[in-house]
Amino acid sequence: MSNKIKASDKIVVAVVFSVVVLSYAGWKSPFFNPELNNYSVVEISAVLEENEYTLDTDNDGVRDWQEILLGTDPNNPDTNGDGISDGEEIEALAIEEVDESLSATQTLTKQILSSYVHTKQQNTYDEDAFGFVIAQAANEQFAIRYIPTYTRNDILTSKSSSSNTYANEFNSAIKPVLEVAEYELATYGRAIEEGIEEDFEKLLEASVVYRDIADTLLEIEVPEDAVIEHLDLVNSFATFSRILSSMSNGDSDPVSTLVMTRDFFEGEDAIKVAYSQVNIYFILNNSNL
Repeated sequence: MSNKIKASDKIVVAVVFSVVVLSYAGWKSPFFNPELNNYSVVEISAVLEENEYTLDTDNDGVRDWQEILLGTDPNNPDTNGDGISDGEEIEALAIEEVDESLSATQTLTKQILSSYVHTKQQNTYDEDAFGFVIAQAANEQFAIRYIPTYTRNDILTSKSSSSNTYANEFNSAIKPVLEVAEYELATYGRAIEEGIEEDFEKLLEASVVYRDIADTLLEIEVPEDAVIEHLDLVNSFATFSRILSSMSNGDSDPVSTLVMTRDFFEGEDAIKVAYSQVNIYFILNNSNL
């Protein structure tokens, strides 16, 4: 298995992102951001939030800016009068063009360039509308986020459990994190750049460590007033384990690499935030970690 990024891929991703960055905004997930209470998926680009972007005058399921680019009539739901709506025809074409063998970079590039070529050929190119194409393509590639695995029902609670007992069991549960000898992102960077199989294996081993920590935390009896903090930490460890497992797969596609690096930072931040909340609980209950 070759894990090195090809030079051509580097060129592609450099060109694509020099364009995409102009309309792509926001890396942080609300799940990992303690300042946000809305856990729905955040819109990746401010461009996608504009009213003009969502306008569909003829209600055929195709936004006006898309119809302008495709050469269909934004005021007529059946431009060619064949009895099939523009939305249904475009959806059918999109399904036919799906190629699951393409990498994330190739998919993103194809979406952008094919739209550009098509609109130039149809003489329907519109700079603002094409900006929406870029924003949407980037949004589709970057919008997937990890969601919490566990709920309050998964946490063992006890009215009689003291904060001191909880603190001792908690410390014991998270101690295995010391088994991860190297900063995971450093391991990942070296693995991607040099294609070292052993480094990908180290990421998988680290993933198992975080998975085991989450499992151990689930076995602890938690005071009822610490359930939320404990749940957040369990989910953060479980999610980070999934992130590291994904990173260990050796996917060197540039876009996938950027997404996984984004996920790593968010997962790391989630653990730090959740841990600090648990620590605050112990401080308030005179049971320091």
